[in-house]
Amino acid sequence: MKIKIPIRLLSRLTEEHRLECEGVFLKYEEFAEKNMYFFDEYTDHSSKHVEFVLETTNKLIPEQTLELLNSTDIFVLILSVLHHDLGMHINFDSLKFLYKENPVNVFTGQHFQTLWNDFVKEENKKDEGLKIESLLDLEKLSFESYDVHKGVASKFIRIHHPFLANIIATNGFPGKSGFINYNEKRHSYLYELVGLVAHSHGTDLRQVMDYLKRKYGELWKTPFGCRAVYLMTLVRIADYLHITDDRIDRYRLLLSEFRSESSEKEFFKHQSVFHSQIIYDNPETIYVYSEPRNFEVYIEMDQLIDNIQNELDHSWAVLGEVYGSIEMKLTIRRITSNLKNTEWIEASKFVGQRLKFNFDIRLIGLLIEPLYGENPSYGIRELIQNSTDACKTRRAIEKNEYEAEVKITISREQFIIEDNGIGMDINVIKNYFLKIGASFAESREWNRLNEDKNFKESSILRNGKFGIGILSSFLIGDKIKVETRKLGSEHIFSFETNKYDQVISITKNRTKGEFIGTKIIIPLKCELDPSIIVNWYRLDDIRVLLNDEVLKNKIKNDEYGKWNILECGGGYDLEEIKWSYDYKIDPFRLKGKNESVTYMPNLICNGIVIPERYDKKVESYIISKWPTIVLKGPTSMIDLDLSRNELNSNLPFLSELEKQLLVSYIDKLKSVFKNGDDKQINICDSKVTSDFRVTNFKDQKLIFTKNGYGLFNSFFMQRNALKRVVRIWVKKGVNLRVLKECDSETAYILEGTGGHPYLKNKIVAFRDGYEICENAKIYMPILDYEDYQNWSANIYKLGKNFINNNVIHRFDLSQENYIREKFQLDIDTAEVVLAIEYNFNNSKKDSSFIFEEYFKNEAIMPFYNI
Repeated sequence: MKIKIPIRLLSRLTEEHRLECEGVFLKYEEFAEKNMYFFDEYTDHSSKHVEFVLETTNKLIPEQTLELLNSTDIFVLILSVLHHDLGMHINFDSLKFLYKENPVNVFTGQHFQTLWNDFVKEENKKDEGLKIESLLDLEKLSFESYDVHKGVASKFIRIHHPFLANIIATNGFPGKSGFINYNEKRHSYLYELVGLVAHSHGTDLRQVMDYLKRKYGELWKTPFGCRAVYLMTLVRIADYLHITDDRIDRYRLLLSEFRSESSEKEFFKHQSVFHSQIIYDNPETIYVYSEPRNFEVYIEMDQLIDNIQNELDHSWAVLGEVYGSIEMKLTIRRITSNLKNTEWIEASKFVGQRLKFNFDIRLIGLLIEPLYGENPSYGIRELIQNSTDACKTRRAIEKNEYEAEVKITISREQFIIEDNGIGMDINVIKNYFLKIGASFAESREWNRLNEDKNFKESSILRNGKFGIGILSSFLIGDKIKVETRKLGSEHIFSFETNKYDQVISITKNRTKGEFIGTKIIIPLKCELDPSIIVNWYRLDDIRVLLNDEVLKNKIKNDEYGKWNILECGGGYDLEEIKWSYDYKIDPFRLKGKNESVTYMPNLICNGIVIPERYDKKVESYIISKWPTIVLKGPTSMIDLDLSRNELNSNLPFLSELEKQLLVSYIDKLKSVFKNGDDKQINICDSKVTSDFRVTNFKDQKLIFTKNGYGLFNSFFMQRNALKRVVRIWVKKGVNLRVLKECDSETAYILEGTGGHPYLKNKIVAFRDGYEICENAKIYMPILDYEDYQNWSANIYKLGKNFINNNVIHRFDLSQENYIREKFQLDIDTAEVVLAIEYNFNNSKKDSSFIFEEYFKNEAIMPFYNI
C-alpha cells in the first residue's frame, strides 16, 4: 500500500524535500506492511495508521498557521509521523543488535542496556515466578530461549518505542548485523529533528524543551528554521486521536485468541468507538461516541478522553509560552464524549470511577502472610467480622424490626458468606472496602448516622476494618466476587477481582427483589475445614449459619445474663464488660507462618474470639487463673495487635477486674468457714486441698489467731498488730483450737501434713520463701531430730548458718501437753512433726499491696471474725 500524503501538506514542500519524502516512504513500507513480530495481534501500526495520523495532523493545522510553515517544517512533520511508531516493528534480531550498540536516550541520558536491565529487574520483582533473570544477558540469549519471554520484551518495546523511533530516524532500521539506512538521507541535521519530534510523543513536552535549549541554544524555538515544538504538539495529538474502530481487525478474533491482556484491551477499546466528529456549533470540539462492552473498556475509554483533553490543554499552554501571539495554533481545543454525559452515566450499568485496591499488592506478602501465615481461618474470621459488623450497623438503624443473619456455605469448590447487614454503596466500596486499614467508623457517613437520635440510642459494636478483611480473604482463594446493596439504595453493585487486578470492574443494576446486604464468593485454592469456622463468633445476637445449620458454642442471651458485670469507674468507653469462670472457650489450633499454634482463648470482643489469652503477661499474687471476659464497645479502647490475635498491652480495666476477683475470692473463703465455730477449725487433707485452696486462686496461707482467722500477708499482720508467726506441720488431719490463753500478737499457720525425711524440704522452702535465717526456733520430735542429723545432706542443704544461728528444740512425743503449753494450741503433741516460731519480718514483697489498695479503709479483714 502506498501511503497517501495529504495534498495540502505536499504542496508546501520544495521539489527536493518532496522527492526525499517519497523515497523514505517507499523504504518504510517494506517494514510497515509486514506482521509485527512482537505485536502481531496488536492494534494497527501499519501504513494505514500512518496515513490516518498524517491526515489528522493536516486537519489540526489551521489555515493561517499553515501559511507560516515552511518546507522544512512540513518535511520534518511528515517524516516524524512516518517514524513515530516504527519502533513497534522491530524483531528479535533488532533488539539484540540495539542491546549490543547501546544507544543513548537523549532526553533522559540513559543508555539502552541500562533501560533494559532496569526494566527486567523490575518485572522480576513484580512476579518472581517469571524467572527472567536470563534476559539480563540479552546479547547471548538464543531465539528459542527468548521467544518464551516474548511478552516481557513486547512490554519494554511498547514503553520505549518513541525512543526507538528516534534511533531509526537518525541511524536507520536496526537489523541483525547493522542499521538499514536510507540512501535518500541528504540532510542528517533534519533527520535529527525528525527523530526528536517522533521521540517526543512519548515524553513530557517540557523535558523535550529543556533538551532543545541545551542542544540548540538561542535557536531552540526554530532550529534550522523548523518550528519543532509546534510539530511535536501536532504529532502527539494526532496519534492520540486515532481511536476509531478502523484500527482493529474484527476478523482476527475468528482466527486466534489474544495472547496478551494489553492487546485485548486495545482491541475492544477501539471497537467501542462508533463515531467521532466536530460539533456543529462548536468547531473547536471533537465529540466521540462510544459503546463500551464492559467496565474495563469503559474505564479505558473514559481515561483516554481525559488524557487527550489533558494533552490538548498542555499543548495549547506550551504553544502560548513558546510562540506567544504568533498564530501557532491547533484547530481543536476540546474533546468530549457521551461517556461524560450525566444522563448516560446514570442510565449505564457501569460505575463512573476507576477503582482498584488502595495498597501496594506486595503487602500481600509483606503484611498478610507474616501476620497470618497461610491459614484461611483468619480470612474467614475477617469476613465474619465484617459481616457481623454490617448487621450491627443495620440493627442500630432499624431497631428491633430486623433479624440479623450471616450465612456461610462451604463446598469443595468455593466459600460463600452472605449477610443481610447494611450493605455498601460505591462510596463505601471505594473508600473503605478496597482501602487497607480504613475505618468506616471514622467516616463522615458514620458521623451523619450518629447525629440521628434513634441511631444514637443503640451503639454499634464493631471490630473490623474494611480493607484488612478483603486483603486477608486472599488466604482463602485468589479471586473474589462481591455483590452488595446498601440499605435504602435502589442499586446492586457487583464486581469480581483478584489480588493482581489493576482496575476493578464494578457494575450497577437496579434491584430486583428484597436483597439488602453483601454476598462474597471465593473459589477455594485449597481444601477448607468447616470446623475452623464455628469458633470465631460467640454471641447469640446474630444468627450465624454454616451450610444451613445454626452454629453452636454460642453464649445464649439467657446464659449471658448470669455473667458477672464489671463496673468500671475509670472512664473506659466500653458499653459492657462481663466475666465468668463457667464459660470456657475451646482450644484453638491455628496454623501460623511456620507451625501450628494451640491457643487457649479467654477474651471475646464484640462477639469475636481473640485467640491469645489476655492474661498472658499478667502477674498476680492472688489469681492463678483469670476468667473468660466478654467486651462490648469500641476496639480502640483495647490495644490489639495488627493481626488481632493478641493484646499489645494489658487490658486497661485489669486492676478493677482484679479487685472484683479479690472480693469474690474472699467471699468464697467466707463460705468455707461460715458454718464452723470461729474458735475451732477442722483441718484435714480434704479441707486443705479442696475447700481452702479455692479454684482459680493461688494458695494463700490461712492464719488463725486468738480473735479469728484471716490471710497471711503484711497488710493483715500489721493491721491486726500480729508480730509473731508459728508454722506447724502435722502427721495427718487434725482439729485445731486456739486457746483463750493464746497471745493476741501470735498468728498460727497450719502448713499441712507430712513427716521425716521430707521435712528438710519444708524447712528449706520456708527459709528461702520468707527470708528467715536467724533467730527462728525450730521444734522437732527428738527421734526425728537424731535421725535428721544422721543425714549429712540435710546439714549441707540447710546450711551451717541456719543450723548455728537458730535454736532447735527437741521434744518427746510422750509429753502430751508440750505443744499446748508452748503455743496455747489445743492439739496433741504426738501429731506434730515440725514447728517453726519466728518474729514476723515484712521485708519480702507479698500480696499485701493488693489488700492495702483495695481494703485500706477496712479496720480488719472482711472475713476476720465471722
